[in-house]
Order: sequence, then structure tokens, then C-alpha cells
Amino acid sequence: MLYAVKANPDPTILKLLIDSGVRHFDCASLPEIELIDTIYPNAKKYFMTPARIRGAAGTAQEKHGVRHFMVDHLSGLSQLVEEIDTSRSVIFARMAVHHESAMEDLSARFGAPPEEMSLLLQAIRDSGAEPALAFNVGSSVTDPEAYRYSMSVTKSVLEQLPFQTERPPAI
Repeated sequence: MLYAVKANPDPTILKLLIDSGVRHFDCASLPEIELIDTIYPNAKKYFMTPARIRGAAGTAQEKHGVRHFMVDHLSGLSQLVEEIDTSRSVIFARMAVHHESAMEDLSARFGAPPEEMSLLLQAIRDSGAEPALAFNVGSSVTDPEAYRYSMSVTKSVLEQLPFQTERPPAI
């Protein structure tokens, strides 16, 4: 489970989450990464914003041990790979998926369309990083079907990749 620090970055809340067993944190900025590092240095920090200040990703990796990053498009990938050691990285390609039950369509602003994912994931792999796929169905989703739909789109994208992916272990 990843907790999005931007939802509530109050140190008291973050400490409660850590005390409850949360160890993975979705950070949208270098200050959020630094905050988590201060409270719990062994936490896994994910730099999950495609819009970042130049040099922030490199600092996140070198100073704070961040391995996980996010890109929305090929242009973001080229900027990111200039800053980080891709051989020590997992780079998520965010896919734009929309469902009519979302109160706000985030796919209009975030992520690449499904038909571009194969190219983006291949480029991530070619950079030396481990490719990963992420999506956001929207804000305030009112129907669980949105998640079933998004998972079916994800499955289709993964089946069309020009390279094999490892299957996650069965639970």
C-alpha cells in the first residue's frame, strides 16, 4: 500500500501511518521525500509526479534512495533519464484511462493514451530501468466498474507489449 503524502502531510498523521505498518509513500515533491526521510528513513519513497524541478529526481535518488519514478510521456522520460541511474530504477508509465463515473476526468491532464503505452514502456526498458504501468481512473469515482474497466485496458496493453513481463506471484 502506498500512502499519498499530499493527502495529509502532517507529521502526526504520517507517524500514525508508520506505526500502523505503512512503509511505502507516494511523494509528489522533494520536500515530501525529505519529510518522510526525516520521520522514517527506511521508508520506500516513490517520486510519483511527472512534473518536477530539474535535478530533483537525481537528488531524490542519490540523497534519499528513491528508486521509483513516474512519467506520463516520452518527453518526460528523456528528462528523467538524464538525472538518474536507470539501472537502479523502476519507472512507471502512467496510462490515461477514463470512466464516466469519475467526477473529474484526470485522463485529460495526466498520462499517455493506452495506444502509446507499448512505445513508452519499451523506451523505459531500453533506458535500462525496470518498466512498470500505472493508471488513475479519475477523481471521486462513483462506480466500481471504473476499476474493472481500467484493469481490462491494462491487461490489453500488457498483452501487446513487444517484450515479456514477469507475472506477479499468485496471492
